[in-house]
Amino acid sequence: MPLITVWNWPVEFSTPFSDGTIQGQNGFAHLLREACVSAEVPGIDGPELVSVCFAGSQVLSDDRTLIIIVELLHDLPERTSEIRQHLAETLHQQALKLINKTTTHEWNVEVAVKRFDPVKDGFCV
Repeated sequence: MPLITVWNWPVEFSTPFSDGTIQGQNGFAHLLREACVSAEVPGIDGPELVSVCFAGSQVLSDDRTLIIIVELLHDLPERTSEIRQHLAETLHQQALKLINKTTTHEWNVEVAVKRFDPVKDGFCV
């Protein structure tokens, strides 16, 4: 099942958001998992099927682009390019909406959804 990795996580987002609905990385991870489910990707019917990790924090103070990469999304016939694009757009919209309401700086969000072929790429559980 998919792994969502978040890069360039800002230090300022480690504190509770002003509306109290979500807190730091844990809350953002829940938001991404729910967005992944709401995108109706075939085979992903619950948030427990989505893993989220935070790989790197913001290094340059003027770099305000949050990068979200979806990997290990097994390449299945029913997971068309349209489905992957819809997933990218759903994650983008949810992340951007939340991030820009929590900071005085405007942030950009980039999302990449990568296919994974367990036969060609190797996989073991």
